Amino acid sequence: MLAYGDLSEIVHQRSRLAICAVLYEFSQADFGTIRDLTGLSDGNLSQHLRLLEDAGLVLIEKGFVRRRPRTTVSLTQKGVAAFEAEIEALRTFIKTIDNTVNSKRSAGNVERASESEQGAQLVDRNRLLYDYDQPQ
Repeated sequence: MLAYGDLSEIVHQRSRLAICAVLYEFSQADFGTIRDLTGLSDGNLSQHLRLLEDAGLVLIEKGFVRRRPRTTVSLTQKGVAAFEAEIEALRTFIKTIDNTVNSKRSAGNVERASESEQGAQLVDRNRLLYDYDQPQ
């Protein structure tokens, strides 16, 4: 049985998971580095950082370097624990899915389409969508 409840509502979201991964790897990073590594816009990053800060998972420090403002972010101990728990939950989740797929394959219940079959299915699907969009 899949344990969906083990996945964190806060950390699991794709952007926040990426932020936590950057901070876990580098211990701390400035706003621009996190933005560049995650590909988030300034506004999106700010919103996600605020949510993580409200949950007590990150520490945000604002200061100045050579008279220029600099925002530095780091994971708190609670944030490190939450990130590690999320990674472990994802490992368990994937392992469970792999076991299910493998058992179904060995029982003959799941057949994987060959690349040429997948391509043909995609062409058929696109043709169907194209035909549907054309005026009759």
